[in-house]
Amino acid sequence: MSEGRALVTLHGPRWSTGGEVSARVSLDEDGARWLAFPLKMGVGDVEAVLRVDGGAARLPLGGRPGEFDVDLVCSEGPADATALESAGRASADALRAERLAWAQGVFLLRSGARTAGEVRLRGELPPQIAVYDTFWLSDGLVSAERQDDGGDLVLRFAARPALMSEDAVLRINVASGVAVVPTAQHPSRNDRRLDLVPGELNETERAAAVAAAITAADAAEREWVAEMAPRLAQEAYADGVCRQMRSLDPTWALLFAGYDVNVSRSGGGCVVDLEPTVVQHRRRFRGTLAE
Repeated sequence: MSEGRALVTLHGPRWSTGGEVSARVSLDEDGARWLAFPLKMGVGDVEAVLRVDGGAARLPLGGRPGEFDVDLVCSEGPADATALESAGRASADALRAERLAWAQGVFLLRSGARTAGEVRLRGELPPQIAVYDTFWLSDGLVSAERQDDGGDLVLRFAARPALMSEDAVLRINVASGVAVVPTAQHPSRNDRRLDLVPGELNETERAAAVAAAITAADAAEREWVAEMAPRLAQEAYADGVCRQMRSLDPTWALLFAGYDVNVSRSGGGCVVDLEPTVVQHRRRFRGTLAE
């Protein structure tokens, strides 16, 4: 296979070439071959690229480098026609369901068995999104700004906590049906992943989910404060003096972002007074803790 044209057949769990398609072949400076061809997904037909290098091939399906890549093994000889036909039928069935779901545009965000939010894609209108779990909370269904990044839909919207007036971000990978809550520009092991599942909640169900999210977030916040505030009090104490946050390692200020923090002397050590700068999700605790 040199530069020019090739024929490609690929069937995945949510995507497919739909049979044999023609691909443009180009070479890169390392000698690897890049095949460009049409690929069918839930949102419609897109142009995909497959990198073939010796006995290995890689199909990037995400917007960020290395995320949602499909690694394949290349071998010489004819394909197993029976296996290929079976894979094609399964892929076609899954793709029909995917296209129906994306045409309706109504999804749940699931974390295991628990619903953590909803997404509504509304054609030319701005998407709507609601999130509600231990980590974040929106004010019901809110409008989101949408950007397309390769195989991802990137949604930016208002949610709490917003410790520096930042937007919340959700990256939806169309090919896998996985939504990523990114913690950095590039994929990170700290990113959260949620499943995108067709469906919606009614108002009663959503209210119950929000209430459960607030309860869980408050409990997690109290547990975190009970662990970290005594550490801060211990770190602040030196030579009989209780130092304020500005005199400590800047990491402490980042950890306690969203709180007004005061460190004062009490007995033989320090105590930490916490007050939310703005009362919001995961920033509702107020009180005094000692080492």
